[in-house]
Amino acid sequence: MFTNLNPISCDVLVIGAGLAGLSAAAEAARAGKKTIVVSKNHPLKSHSAAAAGGINAAMTPEDAVLHCEETITAGCGLCDRQAVEILCNSAADILGKFRKYGTPFRLNENGEPEGRPFGAMSTPRTRFVGDYTGAALMQTAFEQAEKAGVRFEYDVFLTDLIKDGSRIAGACGIRFRSGTAELFSAGAVILATGGAGALFAVNSNGIGSTGDGCAMALRAGLPLKNWELVQFHPTGLYPSGLLISEAARGEGAVLRNKEMEAFMPRYHEKGDLAPRDAVTRAILTEIKCGRGFGRRGDFVLLDCRALSPERLTERLPEICDLTETMLHIHPSTHLIPVLPTAHYFMGGVPTDTEGHVLDAIGFAVPGLFAAGECSWTGVHGANRVGGNSLLEATVFGRRAGKAAAAETVPASPDPNEALRTLNGRLEPPASASEAEETGKIPSPLECRRELKEILSTSCGAVHTTIRHKQGATRLSLLERRFRKYRFRLPPERACNTELKDWLETDNLLLLGAALLTAAEERSESAGAFYREDQIYAGGSLYHTLTEYRKGRFSAERRPL
Repeated sequence: MFTNLNPISCDVLVIGAGLAGLSAAAEAARAGKKTIVVSKNHPLKSHSAAAAGGINAAMTPEDAVLHCEETITAGCGLCDRQAVEILCNSAADILGKFRKYGTPFRLNENGEPEGRPFGAMSTPRTRFVGDYTGAALMQTAFEQAEKAGVRFEYDVFLTDLIKDGSRIAGACGIRFRSGTAELFSAGAVILATGGAGALFAVNSNGIGSTGDGCAMALRAGLPLKNWELVQFHPTGLYPSGLLISEAARGEGAVLRNKEMEAFMPRYHEKGDLAPRDAVTRAILTEIKCGRGFGRRGDFVLLDCRALSPERLTERLPEICDLTETMLHIHPSTHLIPVLPTAHYFMGGVPTDTEGHVLDAIGFAVPGLFAAGECSWTGVHGANRVGGNSLLEATVFGRRAGKAAAAETVPASPDPNEALRTLNGRLEPPASASEAEETGKIPSPLECRRELKEILSTSCGAVHTTIRHKQGATRLSLLERRFRKYRFRLPPERACNTELKDWLETDNLLLLGAALLTAAEERSESAGAFYREDQIYAGGSLYHTLTEYRKGRFSAERRPL
């Protein structure tokens, strides 16, 4: 167990170094605040860098209104209109700033950023840098954060929020390179840790997408909102789930079943550029009806052959590299096997439009802010529009950074309480007799593999009550076995990857149980959340850790 903490203080602490975290940190630093970004990995290795297709930006007021309406329509009634209007009306300014800072967007003949068509939209307003837009934006955001004077702390895993009275005043965790315990005290804390795609066996997320910020919020007594609303991207590379960007279909690629039929026009008037939930369900329907490819008939094909090799190389270079590396084929001559892949959490820690985290009754939590995929701003509703996530991360990251900088107060968290909290996560191992009561104790990675299988089977793109209940029973047994696994920290604690795996798996178990219970509580279909055994209704749900652990809810439904 740890006996002391290394104290570090700042004005604004940003947990997570994706596009939302970097945007927030840069704004706070420009306001003159001492700002520290803490992350498990280097920022340029964050999942935001994997965003491929583009960033939505309406260049005229009329198109901004249309963008707003199409976002709300795709969100199936669960969007917050005020947040969506802020998102869409801020896009042109955001795009202008990225261009000013040097992001090399593809330009049209008039010298303006070119737009490509994306799903659920009627005009081509998705601005792009090939099919690696996220990486290009991250390079720019990282440079601007460094220029603003932001301090970065890599290889640090923050595990718990720390309070000073009723105010969030920092966070504690472990620096893996040195094996030391750290306490970051701050006048304001911003959660920007991304989603929890690692809950699913087939997902498009990076390996570090373990929902750490959402788990921290739950353990601090805060709710998650609409956590059960998980978007499955229709075109993940088979069988890994690595993302084949919607940009391919925006450029003219089509989905085909084993009869080589371009089947999407049968399901939606927008065809292959229908909203993601509609395309995902269409693919699953084709597979269920026996029209899938492969020995098990569990995937369909993406046909890019109508595009010339030159156009593919110019506009979709990442897809060309991915298919050549993984499958040794080129999309200009071969069809790409695809299947739906877990992609994006549309629920998260509830916030207002300035990034203040809200408690279960709607009051702002002093000292705590959130932005990006780990937050619920209301802009995505029940179905995110492609190209809106990079925009949301930047717009609401900046707003959270400004608000946090304006509301910092001196923080004095109790280091003894932080030490007790951290050590409480790392209790000694169970005795042999305790282990025998629950069977084999799985290692963190074994547990994670089993958890992925449970969630993929019981809480995927199609839901039923029976699947939820079966998954909850299996997950409960898995958690009981895993809780017997604890650490005796060796004298040499540096680079303890086993400890990191355990902490991430601990977060995933908590969030997996939350997801299953929240999914069962939502008794209606809504956008990406589709129940075979219920009808559509609507409504947003708040759930807290206490309710998750009890396996029941007293959730309040709030009309938006």
